[in-house]
Amino acid sequence: MCFYRCLVFFILVMTPFPRMLFGQDSLQHKKGKGIKALIDTMFIDGDKSHMSIRALANFKDDNFKLSNSENTLLYTPNNPGGVGVGFASSKLVLDLILNIKSNKEEVTDRFDVQGNILLKQEYFVFQIQHYKGFNVRNTSINDPGIFRRDISSFVTSLSYLHIFNSEVQPFNHIQTGVNNNPKSDGSFLAGSYFNYHRVKGDSTIVTESSKDLFNDEAQIVDVEKFAVGISGGYAYFLKLSKKFHVLAVLTPGFGIHFSNIQTETIRYKADEPWEMFAYANIVLGYNTPKFYMEFHAENVLDFWTLGYGNKGSMNSSKLKFVFGWKFVKSKVKER
Repeated sequence: MCFYRCLVFFILVMTPFPRMLFGQDSLQHKKGKGIKALIDTMFIDGDKSHMSIRALANFKDDNFKLSNSENTLLYTPNNPGGVGVGFASSKLVLDLILNIKSNKEEVTDRFDVQGNILLKQEYFVFQIQHYKGFNVRNTSINDPGIFRRDISSFVTSLSYLHIFNSEVQPFNHIQTGVNNNPKSDGSFLAGSYFNYHRVKGDSTIVTESSKDLFNDEAQIVDVEKFAVGISGGYAYFLKLSKKFHVLAVLTPGFGIHFSNIQTETIRYKADEPWEMFAYANIVLGYNTPKFYMEFHAENVLDFWTLGYGNKGSMNSSKLKFVFGWKFVKSKVKER
């Protein structure tokens, strides 16, 4: 049943996709280019001056919370640092990040894949991540906390944004070092998002020291959350000089979620389906004809209600440094 709900939500999120697809010139039947040409046109940029390979250093604090009116349990992973490699073109960015395990006794096993796709003025961001091993602490009392190796978190998400102003330097061009005489400009954004989040443990994720402070419905052993919503905001590209630029993006949103919750004694569905969402990102970039560098400061907040006086939230804060090497030397001109 959960799979079918997930599929329905994915279809709802992708409702702008057919409009976008059939708005592309390459799809006009009179040109008869076929599926292969469609894929080549939409996802593959054959211009080598638009391609690069990337090395990444990443710091990511991806925590979630379970709370009621008086107490909040904070779940924080260890080993926030990571390194990775990636490939980028003007239409596709794909980064694979591997965790650096500096804490050998209380290790959080992490796996992160993230990327984005640009199709004209349509922008997609996707993510898959799996963490196992969390520090758990009640922030409302004097609680030293405990490391729970058995608690795991799996998240997959897809966000879609339409960029209304076609004159704004496309996001992928900024992130991949493609620089087509950019100028300062901004654009309103509107879109939708989908996410799936699962948290589970061998026993209740509420620690023994806080067990009496939460009701039976909060003694969660396994929870699955499917969410879909709409978002909108603004992005501004600021050209500082011939080689330096800044991009700032803010997109709040809201949606509904369907959660199936298994506790130690009962199974139930969340009876309050509302959630709030916010995404913010600032990118400082340096672009030369042969290489580029970026510094990203990104934050994602997600709040949802579970009913019975319980709430959940997720906060993903990320700092990322990227060094990209272009396949072919490009022309970077100031406008």
